[in-house]
Amino acid sequence: MTIYDFYSQACRRRPTLAIASLGILLWQAGAQAQSPLARTVTVSAVIGSHVKVTFDRSSVVLDSQATTDTLPPVQAAPLTVTAKARVAGNDRIVLTVQADGAFVSGTDTIPESMLSWTATGTGFRPGTANANAAKMLGSWRGSGVWTGSQTYTFQDSWAYAAGVYALIMTYTLSAP
Repeated sequence: MTIYDFYSQACRRRPTLAIASLGILLWQAGAQAQSPLARTVTVSAVIGSHVKVTFDRSSVVLDSQATTDTLPPVQAAPLTVTAKARVAGNDRIVLTVQADGAFVSGTDTIPESMLSWTATGTGFRPGTANANAAKMLGSWRGSGVWTGSQTYTFQDSWAYAAGVYALIMTYTLSAP
């Protein structure tokens, strides 16, 4: 056997060896592909409690233009109030409102109790302004959205000094 014959036989065997090796690799890959590996993942969503109160505007105007001997109560345009809550189960949601004090114009004051309101809408209630305690404007159970209107009424009097009086009403929506 010459070197040429040996080289020639070796070259002929290499492709056969390479093809056989490739076949074994493909067979192993196919065997792995036929045995899928399954895993599970648990996905959790944490939905926290949240409350929000909104209004259709940020101020209410009571315009008293005394033109008669008998002063009727002065009524403002209705204020639209929307309470939104996301709570657990049947938890209670409460909307309160509290005056920061009396109506003030310079050194003149008018008691906040001269301001009252009527309310419409499911769960909304009428009341009278108070600086010493929050008054309930509405109450509901469970998650939801409740919209109502609150109409402020001011009891006018000839005894009040002329001026532009103001007070701040703080609304608080709470859930446990």
